[in-house]
Amino acid sequence: MTGTSGDLLAKGHLETLLEPFGTVTTHRTVTSDTSEVDVWFVPSTEAPTTNLGVLGQMAKQDCIIESFHNAVDPDEVRSSLGKLFALMADLEEQAAPQPLAEEPWLWILSPTLSKDMLADFGAEPERGWLNGFYFLPPAFQTVLVALHQLPVTGSTLWLRLMGRGGFQRRAIQELLALPKHHPLRQRIIEHLARLQIDLTAREVIDEEESILTMNLTPVYEQWQQETLKEGPQEG
Repeated sequence: MTGTSGDLLAKGHLETLLEPFGTVTTHRTVTSDTSEVDVWFVPSTEAPTTNLGVLGQMAKQDCIIESFHNAVDPDEVRSSLGKLFALMADLEEQAAPQPLAEEPWLWILSPTLSKDMLADFGAEPERGWLNGFYFLPPAFQTVLVALHQLPVTGSTLWLRLMGRGGFQRRAIQELLALPKHHPLRQRIIEHLARLQIDLTAREVIDEEESILTMNLTPVYEQWQQETLKEGPQEG
């Protein structure tokens, strides 16, 4: 993943969501090939992940999450697989080998996935999982996720916020409509509002960043309104 605004959104978003439920490491170096994974997550045994919806299902086991703001291509999938296998090798050097069922999983998030690429990697839907999840053959411990194919439900909201354009705008509207007492609402609103502030402060932004800034503006306005309202009460 490169350091684009969409990438920064995804990494910070996943870190903000997963931090209460385990150990999150961004930019984790895979020593055997000196590359970095976007997000490495190790769940806490005590922490329930029900508030995360389908992301909670993904995070029940140690996992790498690689997020792509643009449609992932075959080379990027192969690169992500290489990171998974390298990380497995690193972990085996540090401890006794684990059964395959206990090895980490790789989740590759992409706005869209082409039918040809899914066929090339042997990725297929899995019974019990929502539309948009495509599992590679079992030995690969890898799932491709087409964000824009996910059903519009509360359980997919946290993933859909990493989509693009109008798809992301709809997810943002759903975020703002959540009850104020929702345990994750304020954390995500604050994270996205701070990202919007950062983007607005840049002297030069590209078209992609401009669209993201516009998408995040309602979040910033809501965050500012709620922060100002709470200020006098805290004082």
